[in-house]
Amino acid sequence: MKKLVPFIIILLLSFFAVKPLFYPGFFPVHDNVQVQRVYEMTQSLKDGMFPVRWVRDLGYGYGYPIFNFYGPFAYYIGALFLLSGFSALVATKMMIGIGILLSGIGIYVLGKYLWGIYGGMLAAVFYTYATYHAVDIFVRGDIGELYAYGLLPLAIFGFIAFIQEKKWQYLVTGAISFALLICSHNLSALMVSPLLLLLAIWGVVAKKTWSGFVTFLLGLFIASFYWLPALTESVYTNVLSQITGGADFHNNFVCPMQFWYSPWEYGGSVPGCNDGLSFMVGKLHIIFSFVALLLAVLFFRKNKAVSLLVFVLFFGFLFSLFIQTQYALVIWNAIKLMAYFQYPWRFLILSSFFTSLLAGSCMVFLHNIPIPQKHLLIPLYTAPLVLSVLLLQTKFFIPEYYTSYPSSYYTTSSMLRFTASKISDEYMPKTFSKPKTIKNVPQGFITAKQVTVILDKTQEKVFITHFTTPQTMHVNLTYFPAWHLYSGSTEIFLQQVKNGMSARIPSGNHTIRLEFQQTNLEKTGDTLSLAGIVFLFLGIIYYDEENS
Repeated sequence: MKKLVPFIIILLLSFFAVKPLFYPGFFPVHDNVQVQRVYEMTQSLKDGMFPVRWVRDLGYGYGYPIFNFYGPFAYYIGALFLLSGFSALVATKMMIGIGILLSGIGIYVLGKYLWGIYGGMLAAVFYTYATYHAVDIFVRGDIGELYAYGLLPLAIFGFIAFIQEKKWQYLVTGAISFALLICSHNLSALMVSPLLLLLAIWGVVAKKTWSGFVTFLLGLFIASFYWLPALTESVYTNVLSQITGGADFHNNFVCPMQFWYSPWEYGGSVPGCNDGLSFMVGKLHIIFSFVALLLAVLFFRKNKAVSLLVFVLFFGFLFSLFIQTQYALVIWNAIKLMAYFQYPWRFLILSSFFTSLLAGSCMVFLHNIPIPQKHLLIPLYTAPLVLSVLLLQTKFFIPEYYTSYPSSYYTTSSMLRFTASKISDEYMPKTFSKPKTIKNVPQGFITAKQVTVILDKTQEKVFITHFTTPQTMHVNLTYFPAWHLYSGSTEIFLQQVKNGMSARIPSGNHTIRLEFQQTNLEKTGDTLSLAGIVFLFLGIIYYDEENS
């Protein structure tokens, strides 16, 4: 029970971050389709689709493969609550709340491993109340990135601890956390992967172990069902349109002064220094990063290992700031993959991570200060720092305003098939002709006459045709190569058209079946994920025997 006390304290200290979720109604965010995505994920699960790749109502009623490309992990969590009997709105709030709490718990585990209990608790408060964390929750509404934010420290912890101690528990923590991070937000995973690979290299050079690479590969294997199709099948969508125009990284660099102060607003990112949202790291976060650096220099001889780690973390902090500014343009232009990040200020995730760990490290150096009864005074030193963070940072953890719509408002047919679809339609084909008004939205997957629908599930649709002559039948489904059309055991060619698909159906009475069958790449990803889970269990057995 004693071991649980710090976790309980962290959850209590996180109250001000989750408090807005307890108010009635909801709040607007940039990505204002969270309730709808939870609902659609749940509908797909109810229809028996797993892993969920396709949703039926979004995409103007034509459906689209959003969870083939957009990190699904958080929405599985939301769907579990919805399936448990909560409303779609409450399930969404609970999904967000878990994402918020995960950040404090995750970095406490890492901070405690590095700095001890009080260092871990201090890092948890700094990380939970970092300004960018509030931006993600109450301005952008980027739930995938929110979950990645919480999983990042757990993945780092798993890697470090497994390299150091080679216990199977740490292998599981590192591999699973990394896999879930990938399945939460692929861009954050891309950002974090170099750090994990550096840890793996450190393991080989300093510890003479390949444990880091084993953890990295297992994480990749387990998440293969998601990242492999996400990387290779985007050619069937218009998702690449998201790295141009307002999302072009050239237009979204941060001015250095904005790291110290930029007004708290609920708008968007624009060229120059007058953005509509804040890019502050946090004044206390910056101050205590420099305090940690100073302490590391002063007590280098007494705490060489800790001081060296502080130097590394401080360099990481400085680099995370540098990469967000115009001064790093040469790097952004040289590495073409960087364009997918869209917004350089996404690296504030790393800035928040490094500064929070640096703040926690200050607790270690207190042991070197000659003060009486330090084991009693260190908790007293921690308390005012925690209070200071709460006083300065909780003011950012508030929505712009609340709406009072009931849960049912977010899941009406018109909301799903038109209003929400307009917000996020990049997962449809480039050539798709989008409906201009709600009147142009189809009411079903097929509207042809002389057709009787007998089954309409997310991944399977069955109907009977009664054509007196052969006809070209239009299907109101977004084109994707996973869809196959059969008449009996005979497959009928599906042709992509500007607003769905079409097929030539012979005359007579025929039972026609539309099936969403995973592509070969998706099946390969599923197989690799299962293999990764098997390898993980084998690793558990191996390292358990080695340490017994």
